[in-house]
Amino acid sequence: MNQRLSPTPEERASSDGGALTRKRRWTAEEDAIIIRYAGKLNDRSLAALVGRTTAATKDHRQALLGTAPKAPGWSEQELEILRKWYTTAPPAELRKMLPGRAPASIHEKVRKLGLRRFKPSTSSALPWSEDESDVMRRLYPDNAAALLLPHLPGRSQKAIERRATDMGLQHSEKFWTHHYATRISLGCYPPELQEVIRLGRKLKKAINDRESQHP
Repeated sequence: MNQRLSPTPEERASSDGGALTRKRRWTAEEDAIIIRYAGKLNDRSLAALVGRTTAATKDHRQALLGTAPKAPGWSEQELEILRKWYTTAPPAELRKMLPGRAPASIHEKVRKLGLRRFKPSTSSALPWSEDESDVMRRLYPDNAAALLLPHLPGRSQKAIERRATDMGLQHSEKFWTHHYATRISLGCYPPELQEVIRLGRKLKKAINDRESQHP
């Protein structure tokens, strides 16, 4: 009975999509690309240039050069992109703006620059624009913080109150003597307190009506 031998290198090379395939040899052209760009691009970008996997490119680059690729210095244009977009741009979009920069490299650079990413879900973490600050100066002195919510989308009542404190804003005499007592939105208070305020207003109105009828 004939015993089947292991596939020859030629059989492995000619295998079309099978499990047994021979590794494609690195060409002189690919070596030239690795040597030329190893100091400018990371392994992922090098792999895209030569059509190899990142792991294979890294192994070959290390075997070819013997050292890890030295990333080029950050240009002023790249630094400006980080300063302008890091706080708000999604990480994937930021990487597109910085081709050739690995996520770890970007993270290290922004750490050195002292940049912080703002969380859209936290209104107090977002920087206040000049337009928002103008709204605060114009409306806060005579209005409760809750009444500013429609004018400041994305800001919570607590964020508005903190911003007023930071800006040194205080409620005016008009607020304390008139608006607070008669026009403030009951939605600012818990349900049980809303009912107490309603009863107090009804009682005050009844007293005023009686006094006007019997001067």
